[in-house]
Amino acid sequence: MKKLILASLMALCATLPSHAQEDMASLWVKNPSHKIIWKGKSEAEGVIYTASQKEITVYNPVTGDLIWNKDFKDLAPKLKKIDELIPMWDAKVFFIFNRRMGSDQMVVVDMQTGQFLWGSEQFEDVGDENVIYISEAEAFAISTKKALNFIKARTGQMLWETSKFSGVVGTYWVDSNEGTITMLNYKPSGLAALFSGFKNQITKINLKNGDIIWDQTYRGSMEKKVYTKEALARIILSNSKVYLMMNGIQVYEYATGKPVWSAAYDETPKVKGKPANAQRYGIYGAVADPLVVGDFIYVLDMQNKRKQYIKKYDLESGKLVWTSPEIDDARAIPNLYELNGTIVLQVGGTVEEQGYYKKVTRNSDGTTTTSFYYEKDYIEVKPFNVQGFDAENGKSLWQSEKMKRGITNMFLTEMM
Repeated sequence: MKKLILASLMALCATLPSHAQEDMASLWVKNPSHKIIWKGKSEAEGVIYTASQKEITVYNPVTGDLIWNKDFKDLAPKLKKIDELIPMWDAKVFFIFNRRMGSDQMVVVDMQTGQFLWGSEQFEDVGDENVIYISEAEAFAISTKKALNFIKARTGQMLWETSKFSGVVGTYWVDSNEGTITMLNYKPSGLAALFSGFKNQITKINLKNGDIIWDQTYRGSMEKKVYTKEALARIILSNSKVYLMMNGIQVYEYATGKPVWSAAYDETPKVKGKPANAQRYGIYGAVADPLVVGDFIYVLDMQNKRKQYIKKYDLESGKLVWTSPEIDDARAIPNLYELNGTIVLQVGGTVEEQGYYKKVTRNSDGTTTTSFYYEKDYIEVKPFNVQGFDAENGKSLWQSEKMKRGITNMFLTEMM
Protein backbone atom coordinates (compact mmCIF):
# COMPACT_ATOMS: atom_id res chain seq x y z
CA MET A 1 0.00 0.00 0.00
CA LYS A 2 1.27 3.44 -0.92
CA LYS A 3 1.26 6.11 1.76
CA LEU A 4 2.46 9.68 1.97
CA ILE A 5 5.09 10.49 4.55
CA LEU A 6 5.26 14.11 5.71
CA ALA A 7 7.65 15.02 8.50
CA SER A 8 7.36 18.02 10.78
CA LEU A 9 10.47 20.16 10.69
CA MET A 10 9.53 22.00 13.85
CA ALA A 11 9.13 18.76 15.76
CA LEU A 12 12.44 17.49 14.48
CA CYS A 13 14.26 20.68 15.43
CA ALA A 14 12.76 20.57 18.90
CA THR A 15 14.57 17.30 19.57
CA LEU A 16 17.99 18.80 18.79
CA PRO A 17 19.81 20.81 21.48
CA SER A 18 20.69 24.36 20.46
CA HIS A 19 24.36 23.74 21.22
CA ALA A 20 24.58 20.55 19.12
CA GLN A 21 26.67 22.14 16.42
CA GLU A 22 29.11 23.58 18.95
CA ASP A 23 29.67 20.11 20.44
CA MET A 24 30.41 18.41 17.11
CA ALA A 25 34.01 17.20 17.04
CA SER A 26 36.22 17.76 13.99
CA LEU A 27 36.92 14.61 11.99
CA TRP A 28 40.19 16.00 10.68
CA VAL A 29 41.95 19.31 10.05
CA LYS A 30 44.42 20.12 7.28
CA ASN A 31 46.42 23.27 6.71
CA PRO A 32 47.65 23.38 3.11
CA SER A 33 50.98 25.07 2.48
CA HIS A 34 49.41 27.43 -0.05
CA LYS A 35 46.69 30.08 0.00
CA ILE A 36 43.13 28.98 -0.62
CA ILE A 37 41.48 30.89 -3.45
CA TRP A 38 39.37 28.04 -4.85
CA LYS A 39 37.87 25.19 -2.87
CA GLY A 40 35.15 22.58 -3.22
CA LYS A 41 34.14 19.04 -2.39
CA SER A 42 32.20 16.07 -3.69
CA GLU A 43 31.45 13.21 -1.32
CA ALA A 44 30.32 11.12 -4.30
CA GLU A 45 33.67 11.48 -6.06
CA GLY A 46 35.70 11.25 -2.85
CA VAL A 47 37.40 14.60 -3.42
CA ILE A 48 38.04 17.81 -1.50
CA TYR A 49 40.27 20.33 -3.24
CA THR A 50 41.93 23.62 -2.30
CA ALA A 51 43.98 25.73 -4.69
CA SER A 52 45.93 28.95 -4.93
CA GLN A 53 46.95 30.56 -8.22
CA LYS A 54 50.11 28.41 -8.25
CA GLU A 55 49.27 25.11 -6.53
CA ILE A 56 46.46 22.61 -5.96
CA THR A 57 45.92 20.00 -3.23
CA VAL A 58 43.35 17.19 -3.27
CA TYR A 59 42.26 15.28 -0.13
CA ASN A 60 40.11 12.30 0.74
CA PRO A 61 36.98 13.85 2.35
CA VAL A 62 36.49 10.93 4.77
CA THR A 63 40.01 10.51 6.16
CA GLY A 64 41.69 13.78 5.22
CA ASP A 65 44.53 11.83 3.59
CA LEU A 66 46.42 13.58 0.82
CA ILE A 67 45.49 12.21 -2.61
CA TRP A 68 47.76 14.46 -4.67
CA ASN A 69 49.41 17.88 -4.72
CA LYS A 70 50.98 19.66 -7.70
CA ASP A 71 52.24 23.03 -8.83
CA PHE A 72 50.35 24.17 -11.91
CA LYS A 73 53.65 24.82 -13.70
CA ASP A 74 54.36 21.09 -13.45
CA LEU A 75 51.08 20.33 -15.22
CA ALA A 76 51.81 22.64 -18.17
CA PRO A 77 54.75 25.05 -18.64
CA LYS A 78 52.58 28.12 -19.25
CA LEU A 79 50.51 27.53 -16.10
CA LYS A 80 52.81 29.42 -13.78
CA LYS A 81 49.87 31.34 -12.36
CA ILE A 82 46.24 30.46 -13.09
CA ASP A 83 43.16 32.65 -13.31
CA GLU A 84 40.36 30.12 -12.87
CA LEU A 85 39.79 26.52 -11.78
CA ILE A 86 36.54 24.70 -12.54
CA PRO A 87 35.63 21.23 -11.21
CA MET A 88 33.59 19.09 -13.61
CA TRP A 89 32.33 16.51 -11.11
CA ASP A 90 30.45 14.28 -13.54
CA ALA A 91 33.50 14.01 -15.85
CA LYS A 92 35.92 13.71 -12.91
CA VAL A 93 38.25 16.41 -14.25
CA PHE A 94 39.42 19.94 -13.46
CA PHE A 95 39.38 22.65 -16.13
CA ILE A 96 42.27 25.03 -15.41
CA PHE A 97 42.76 28.39 -17.17
CA ASN A 98 45.46 30.94 -17.78
CA ARG A 99 43.71 33.94 -19.35
CA ARG A 100 46.69 36.31 -19.47
CA MET A 101 48.65 35.09 -22.50
CA GLY A 102 46.76 36.94 -25.22
CA SER A 103 44.68 33.82 -25.84
CA ASP A 104 43.16 31.62 -23.16
CA GLN A 105 45.15 28.53 -22.27
CA MET A 106 42.86 25.70 -21.14
CA VAL A 107 44.21 22.57 -19.44
CA VAL A 108 42.18 19.49 -18.43
CA VAL A 109 43.45 17.37 -15.51
CA ASP A 110 42.19 14.10 -14.03
CA MET A 111 40.54 14.97 -10.73
CA GLN A 112 41.50 11.80 -8.87
CA THR A 113 45.12 11.39 -10.02
CA GLY A 114 46.35 14.84 -11.06
CA GLN A 115 47.31 13.48 -14.49
CA PHE A 116 47.45 15.99 -17.37
CA LEU A 117 44.93 14.89 -20.01
CA TRP A 118 44.99 17.58 -22.71
CA GLY A 119 45.23 21.30 -23.32
CA SER A 120 44.08 23.84 -25.89
CA GLU A 121 44.51 27.50 -26.80
CA GLN A 122 41.78 27.66 -29.44
CA PHE A 123 38.82 28.47 -27.15
CA GLU A 124 37.99 31.90 -25.72
CA ASP A 125 35.58 32.79 -22.91
CA VAL A 126 35.08 29.21 -21.72
CA GLY A 127 33.81 28.94 -18.14
CA ASP A 128 31.72 26.67 -15.96
CA GLU A 129 28.51 27.82 -17.62
CA ASN A 130 29.31 26.83 -21.21
CA VAL A 131 30.81 23.35 -20.81
CA ILE A 132 28.63 20.25 -20.39
CA TYR A 133 29.71 16.63 -20.13
CA ILE A 134 27.78 14.17 -22.32
CA SER A 135 28.45 10.94 -20.43
CA GLU A 136 26.88 8.67 -23.07
CA ALA A 137 29.46 9.87 -25.62
CA GLU A 138 32.27 10.51 -23.11
CA ALA A 139 32.57 13.97 -24.64
CA PHE A 140 32.34 17.65 -23.76
CA ALA A 141 29.98 20.02 -25.55
CA ILE A 142 31.77 23.38 -25.39
CA SER A 143 29.79 26.41 -26.55
CA THR A 144 31.57 29.47 -27.89
CA LYS A 145 30.36 32.57 -29.69
CA LYS A 146 31.08 30.93 -33.05
CA ALA A 147 30.04 27.29 -32.65
CA LEU A 148 29.15 24.30 -30.53
CA ASN A 149 32.23 22.06 -30.28
CA PHE A 150 31.99 18.34 -29.51
CA ILE A 151 35.26 17.08 -27.99
CA LYS A 152 36.45 13.75 -26.59
CA ALA A 153 36.68 14.21 -22.81
CA ARG A 154 39.90 12.30 -22.13
CA THR A 155 41.90 13.21 -25.25
CA GLY A 156 40.64 16.60 -26.45
CA GLN A 157 40.01 15.24 -29.97
CA MET A 158 37.56 17.46 -31.90
CA LEU A 159 34.73 15.20 -33.12
CA TRP A 160 32.65 17.88 -34.81
CA GLU A 161 31.40 21.45 -34.55
CA THR A 162 28.28 23.25 -35.71
CA SER A 163 27.32 26.92 -35.90
CA LYS A 164 23.62 26.03 -36.23
CA PHE A 165 23.15 25.48 -32.49
CA SER A 166 23.49 28.68 -30.48
CA GLY A 167 23.97 29.05 -26.76
CA VAL A 168 24.81 26.30 -24.27
CA VAL A 169 23.50 22.73 -24.07
CA GLY A 170 20.96 22.79 -21.26
CA THR A 171 19.70 19.21 -21.24
CA TYR A 172 19.66 16.37 -23.75
CA TRP A 173 18.49 12.88 -24.69
CA VAL A 174 20.87 10.40 -26.40
CA ASP A 175 19.30 7.76 -28.64
CA SER A 176 22.04 5.12 -28.90
CA ASN A 177 20.01 3.06 -31.40
CA GLU A 178 19.76 5.95 -33.87
CA GLY A 179 23.07 7.53 -32.95
CA THR A 180 21.42 10.89 -32.33
CA ILE A 181 21.24 13.46 -29.56
CA THR A 182 18.26 15.76 -28.95
CA MET A 183 19.41 18.90 -27.15
CA LEU A 184 17.85 21.95 -25.55
CA ASN A 185 19.83 25.19 -25.60
CA TYR A 186 19.85 28.03 -23.08
CA LYS A 187 21.64 31.31 -22.41
CA PRO A 188 23.34 31.47 -19.00
CA SER A 189 22.88 34.80 -17.27
CA GLY A 190 26.63 35.29 -16.98
CA LEU A 191 27.15 34.80 -20.73
CA ALA A 192 24.35 36.95 -22.15
CA ALA A 193 26.76 39.16 -24.11
CA LEU A 194 28.53 36.12 -25.61
CA PHE A 195 25.36 34.82 -27.25
CA SER A 196 23.76 37.94 -28.72
CA GLY A 197 20.95 37.09 -31.12
CA PHE A 198 20.17 33.96 -29.11
CA LYS A 199 16.93 32.07 -29.82
CA ASN A 200 15.39 29.12 -27.98
CA GLN A 201 16.18 25.83 -29.75
CA ILE A 202 15.36 22.17 -29.27
CA THR A 203 17.46 20.36 -31.85
CA LYS A 204 18.06 16.79 -32.99
CA ILE A 205 21.63 16.15 -34.16
CA ASN A 206 23.57 13.24 -35.66
CA LEU A 207 25.90 12.32 -32.80
CA LYS A 208 28.66 11.09 -35.14
CA ASN A 209 29.09 14.08 -37.45
CA GLY A 210 27.04 16.96 -36.00
CA ASP A 211 24.52 17.19 -38.87
CA ILE A 212 21.22 18.86 -37.90
CA ILE A 213 18.22 16.52 -38.36
CA TRP A 214 15.61 19.04 -37.19
CA ASP A 215 15.40 22.26 -35.21
CA GLN A 216 12.42 23.79 -33.39
CA THR A 217 11.68 26.65 -30.99
CA TYR A 218 10.64 25.99 -27.41
CA ARG A 219 8.85 28.27 -24.96
CA GLY A 220 10.26 29.49 -21.66
CA SER A 221 13.64 30.09 -20.10
CA MET A 222 15.77 27.14 -19.00
CA GLU A 223 18.16 27.23 -16.05
CA LYS A 224 20.85 25.03 -14.53
CA LYS A 225 21.65 24.73 -10.86
CA VAL A 226 24.59 26.96 -9.98
CA TYR A 227 26.72 24.39 -8.11
CA THR A 228 25.63 20.90 -9.13
CA LYS A 229 24.85 21.97 -12.74
CA GLU A 230 21.66 19.89 -12.89
CA ALA A 231 19.34 21.05 -15.66
CA LEU A 232 15.94 22.33 -14.57
CA ALA A 233 14.35 20.60 -17.55
CA ARG A 234 13.99 17.04 -18.79
CA ILE A 235 13.70 15.56 -22.27
CA ILE A 236 11.84 12.24 -22.43
CA LEU A 237 11.29 10.08 -25.52
CA SER A 238 8.09 8.02 -25.52
CA ASN A 239 5.58 6.82 -28.15
CA SER A 240 7.53 8.49 -30.99
CA LYS A 241 7.28 11.84 -29.26
CA VAL A 242 9.69 14.12 -27.44
CA TYR A 243 8.33 15.38 -24.12
CA LEU A 244 10.03 18.49 -22.77
CA MET A 245 9.29 18.90 -19.05
CA MET A 246 10.06 22.52 -18.11
CA ASN A 247 7.60 24.85 -16.39
CA GLY A 248 4.91 22.53 -17.70
CA ILE A 249 5.16 20.36 -20.80
CA GLN A 250 5.90 20.78 -24.53
CA VAL A 251 5.48 17.89 -26.99
CA TYR A 252 7.13 17.34 -30.40
CA GLU A 253 7.16 14.59 -33.04
CA TYR A 254 10.45 12.72 -32.57
CA ALA A 255 11.04 12.02 -36.27
CA THR A 256 10.36 15.53 -37.61
CA GLY A 257 10.35 17.90 -34.62
CA LYS A 258 6.84 19.09 -35.48
CA PRO A 259 5.13 20.65 -32.41
CA VAL A 260 2.18 18.58 -31.18
CA TRP A 261 0.87 20.43 -28.10
CA SER A 262 2.06 22.35 -25.07
CA ALA A 263 1.04 23.56 -21.63
CA ALA A 264 4.01 25.68 -20.60
CA TYR A 265 4.11 28.53 -18.10
CA ASP A 266 6.91 31.04 -17.66
CA GLU A 267 6.36 32.13 -14.08
CA THR A 268 8.92 30.99 -11.50
CA PRO A 269 8.16 32.09 -7.93
CA LYS A 270 10.70 34.34 -6.22
CA VAL A 271 11.15 33.05 -2.67
CA LYS A 272 14.39 34.78 -1.64
CA GLY A 273 16.59 37.61 -2.88
CA LYS A 274 20.14 37.13 -4.14
CA PRO A 275 22.76 37.59 -1.34
CA ALA A 276 25.13 40.52 -1.79
CA ASN A 277 28.25 38.34 -2.08
CA ALA A 278 26.74 35.85 -4.54
CA GLN A 279 28.25 35.89 -8.02
CA ARG A 280 25.53 33.48 -9.18
CA TYR A 281 22.57 32.26 -7.15
CA GLY A 282 19.43 30.18 -7.44
CA ILE A 283 16.50 28.65 -5.52
CA TYR A 284 15.34 25.25 -6.78
CA GLY A 285 12.47 22.89 -6.13
CA ALA A 286 9.89 25.61 -5.50
CA VAL A 287 7.60 24.25 -8.24
CA ALA A 288 6.73 20.55 -8.50
CA ASP A 289 7.55 18.69 -11.71
CA PRO A 290 4.66 17.63 -13.96
CA LEU A 291 3.07 14.40 -12.73
CA VAL A 292 2.27 11.62 -15.22
CA VAL A 293 -0.35 9.10 -14.11
CA GLY A 294 -1.42 6.61 -16.78
CA ASP A 295 -2.68 8.48 -19.85
CA PHE A 296 -2.84 11.85 -18.11
CA ILE A 297 -0.45 14.52 -16.89
CA TYR A 298 -0.98 17.01 -14.06
CA VAL A 299 0.77 20.36 -14.45
CA LEU A 300 1.16 23.28 -12.06
CA ASP A 301 0.15 26.52 -13.75
CA MET A 302 2.06 29.18 -11.80
CA GLN A 303 0.80 32.21 -13.71
CA ASN A 304 1.76 34.62 -10.96
CA LYS A 305 1.73 34.92 -7.16
CA ARG A 306 -2.06 35.19 -7.05
CA LYS A 307 -3.12 32.83 -9.84
CA GLN A 308 -1.96 29.26 -9.35
CA TYR A 309 -3.78 26.11 -10.42
CA ILE A 310 -3.41 22.39 -11.10
CA LYS A 311 -4.37 21.43 -14.65
CA LYS A 312 -5.03 17.91 -15.93
CA TYR A 313 -4.30 17.10 -19.60
CA ASP A 314 -4.67 14.08 -21.85
CA LEU A 315 -1.04 13.07 -22.44
CA GLU A 316 -1.57 12.01 -26.06
CA SER A 317 -3.77 14.81 -27.42
CA GLY A 318 -3.05 17.66 -24.99
CA LYS A 319 -6.77 18.16 -24.34
CA LEU A 320 -7.44 20.00 -21.06
CA VAL A 321 -9.52 17.73 -18.80
CA TRP A 322 -9.97 20.08 -15.81
CA THR A 323 -8.58 23.06 -13.93
CA SER A 324 -8.54 23.05 -10.12
CA PRO A 325 -9.81 25.88 -7.95
CA GLU A 326 -7.25 28.61 -7.35
CA ILE A 327 -4.49 27.72 -4.86
CA ASP A 328 -4.33 30.63 -2.42
CA ASP A 329 -1.22 32.20 -0.92
CA ALA A 330 1.41 29.71 -2.11
CA ARG A 331 4.99 30.96 -2.43
CA ALA A 332 6.31 27.47 -3.16
CA ILE A 333 4.70 24.16 -4.18
CA PRO A 334 7.52 21.59 -3.98
CA ASN A 335 5.55 18.35 -4.47
CA LEU A 336 2.58 16.90 -6.32
CA TYR A 337 1.43 13.27 -5.95
CA GLU A 338 -1.45 10.99 -6.89
CA LEU A 339 -2.66 8.72 -4.09
CA ASN A 340 -5.73 6.49 -4.37
CA GLY A 341 -7.56 8.84 -6.74
CA THR A 342 -6.52 12.02 -4.93
CA ILE A 343 -4.02 14.59 -6.18
CA VAL A 344 -2.06 15.65 -3.11
CA LEU A 345 -0.42 19.06 -3.19
CA GLN A 346 2.24 20.30 -0.77
CA VAL A 347 2.28 24.05 -0.20
CA GLY A 348 5.51 25.34 1.33
CA GLY A 349 8.39 23.28 2.66
CA THR A 350 12.03 22.70 1.88
CA VAL A 351 13.65 24.18 -1.21
CA GLU A 352 17.26 24.05 -2.35
CA GLU A 353 19.61 27.03 -2.35
CA GLN A 354 22.83 27.04 -4.41
CA GLY A 355 25.33 29.80 -5.00
CA TYR A 356 28.80 30.75 -6.16
CA TYR A 357 30.15 33.27 -3.65
CA LYS A 358 32.98 35.75 -3.34
CA LYS A 359 34.61 36.31 0.05
CA VAL A 360 37.04 39.13 0.83
CA THR A 361 39.06 38.68 4.04
CA ARG A 362 41.14 41.47 5.60
CA ASN A 363 44.51 40.22 6.83
CA SER A 364 46.42 41.40 9.91
CA ASP A 365 48.89 43.36 7.73
CA GLY A 366 46.09 45.38 6.16
CA THR A 367 46.01 43.47 2.87
CA THR A 368 42.98 41.54 1.68
CA THR A 369 42.55 38.01 0.36
CA THR A 370 39.78 37.17 -2.10
CA SER A 371 38.42 33.62 -2.35
CA PHE A 372 35.61 31.97 -4.27
CA TYR A 373 33.49 29.00 -3.25
CA TYR A 374 30.33 27.06 -4.08
CA GLU A 375 27.73 26.26 -1.45
CA LYS A 376 24.51 24.26 -1.33
CA ASP A 377 21.93 24.61 1.43
CA TYR A 378 18.22 24.15 2.15
CA ILE A 379 15.71 26.71 3.38
CA GLU A 380 12.07 26.60 4.45
CA VAL A 381 9.42 28.57 2.56
CA LYS A 382 6.14 29.56 4.23
CA PRO A 383 3.15 29.21 4.36
CA PHE A 384 2.74 25.46 5.00
CA ASN A 385 -0.22 23.20 4.27
CA VAL A 386 -1.24 20.08 2.36
CA GLN A 387 -4.25 19.96 0.01
CA GLY A 388 -6.18 17.19 -1.72
CA PHE A 389 -8.04 17.38 -5.05
CA ASP A 390 -10.26 14.81 -6.77
CA ALA A 391 -8.27 13.29 -9.65
CA GLU A 392 -11.46 12.78 -11.71
CA ASN A 393 -12.87 16.30 -11.65
CA GLY A 394 -10.32 18.55 -9.93
CA LYS A 395 -12.59 19.57 -7.07
CA SER A 396 -10.98 20.52 -3.76
CA LEU A 397 -11.47 17.73 -1.20
CA TRP A 398 -9.60 18.86 1.89
CA GLN A 399 -6.84 21.06 3.29
CA SER A 400 -4.69 20.23 6.30
CA GLU A 401 -3.12 22.90 8.51
CA LYS A 402 -1.58 20.40 10.95
CA MET A 403 1.91 21.21 9.68
CA LYS A 404 1.47 24.98 9.48
CA ARG A 405 4.36 25.59 11.92
CA GLY A 406 6.83 23.91 9.57
CA ILE A 407 7.26 20.86 7.36
CA THR A 408 9.93 19.10 5.40
CA ASN A 409 9.02 17.66 2.02
CA MET A 410 6.65 14.73 1.65
CA PHE A 411 7.28 11.60 -0.38
CA LEU A 412 5.47 8.47 -1.45
CA THR A 413 6.51 5.13 0.01
CA GLU A 414 5.28 1.54 -0.03
CA MET A 415 4.02 0.43 3.38
CA MET A 416 2.69 -2.96 4.46
